[in-house]
Amino acid sequence: MGSLKLLSLKDKKFNEVLNGCSLLEDLSLIECYGLRKLNFTASSIKNLALVLGSDERWKLNISCPNLMSFDVSSHVEHAYLTNVLSLVNAAINFSHKLSFFSNDCSDFKALLEKLRHCKVITLGDQCVLV
Repeated sequence: MGSLKLLSLKDKKFNEVLNGCSLLEDLSLIECYGLRKLNFTASSIKNLALVLGSDERWKLNISCPNLMSFDVSSHVEHAYLTNVLSLVNAAINFSHKLSFFSNDCSDFKALLEKLRHCKVITLGDQCVLV
């Protein structure tokens, strides 16, 4: 089966499509520019993988109450989690170094605080460089 390469939808329509996919379990979003809210309640979607772009003009608010696994890569400081209490596993992989004196560190700390209930949190190499 092929994979969808390009889709252009506004936030509301995109979330409506996701909520209507009753058999979809794994969702991967790669450099989805302009998407600001990912808010789906479909109980079938258990795994979410995001590769976030570097466009600093937007942040992605993620509210997915039935999500069990979350893997975010690249510019993870753009991800804001609000309703992910069912998460069991999370993986965070930066594509760049964070500046200790920038907002990136506070955004990363906020992301980790939202994941504190996870059983397993995996940090990529860039997260642990000293």
